[in-house]
Amino acid sequence: GESAIITQICSPISGMWRPDLSGVAHLMHWVYIIESYQDNSWYYGYSKDPTLRLTFHNNKASRYTKSKVPWRLIFTRKFENKQDALKFEKHLKRLRNKHYIRKEYGSYFF
Repeated sequence: GESAIITQICSPISGMWRPDLSGVAHLMHWVYIIESYQDNSWYYGYSKDPTLRLTFHNNKASRYTKSKVPWRLIFTRKFENKQDALKFEKHLKRLRNKHYIRKEYGSYFF
């Protein structure tokens, strides 16, 4: 089901907006989407701390994203368990349709 609800509070971080994950990031499981400033391509991922993971991507520590830095976090959705989060991440990766994802899951974008 659609039981996960994103934290709606956002805070400015170095000119960009991100969800306020303080106090919950270590307890929850997150699916995130980052967007490349270079070509607007998306990368879908799973993490227990998506803002820290964004730093990882922007520091070129991922072979899949290092060629398209910098990235910005555009989507987060939290789950209470890892299995549900990974299932949803796989679902997004199969869709690969930005328009549909924005329409269907618009409340998780910021």
